[in-house]
Amino acid sequence: ALDTANWYLAFVTNDYDLDKMQGMKASGAACDTPTVTSDAESDGAVSVELPPEFRYFRHGDGHARIVSASLTDEAGRSVEHYQMGETLDLRFDVEFHQPLDFHIVGMHIRDERGTDIIVLNSYQEKTDVPQVGAGDRFSYTFRCPIDIKPGYYSISATIAYDQFKMEWMDWVDCLLVFRVLDPQPDRLVFGVH
Repeated sequence: ALDTANWYLAFVTNDYDLDKMQGMKASGAACDTPTVTSDAESDGAVSVELPPEFRYFRHGDGHARIVSASLTDEAGRSVEHYQMGETLDLRFDVEFHQPLDFHIVGMHIRDERGTDIIVLNSYQEKTDVPQVGAGDRFSYTFRCPIDIKPGYYSISATIAYDQFKMEWMDWVDCLLVFRVLDPQPDRLVFGVH
């Protein structure tokens, strides 16, 4: 069902044009993977073994592209897991291929079942984003407390035209995966900590 929903969102984003979707896929534009960096290998990709519930999927019209991403802790160190109650920093870099007076950046944190647990975007958070020109590259950072139960979670990042239309320049599901750990492993947490 998740694959069908992802396919439908990609189809809608491409104006219901199957030829356009196939052209993007053939050129690699629809499936290239952003670079995931760490302090240990700041100029290389880091591969994370994903639980089978998480599958990478990307769609959008390509007028902006998420080109790199990283997760850090409060001290700025690259991490793959957090203790409950710590603060997550998601940073992603975006290259713009056309001028825009307005755009929205967003993130979704999903559990292993694909349920959105935390969804944030620049419009809802009343954060101003700059006008951009073709060729501009900007970095965006989302910071939020991780007060959710232990387990694996994925992060999806998005670049949209506005809050109210289902039109994305780029949407990358499972851009990053992280694990939440309980500092008190002898208890059972069912939801929000």
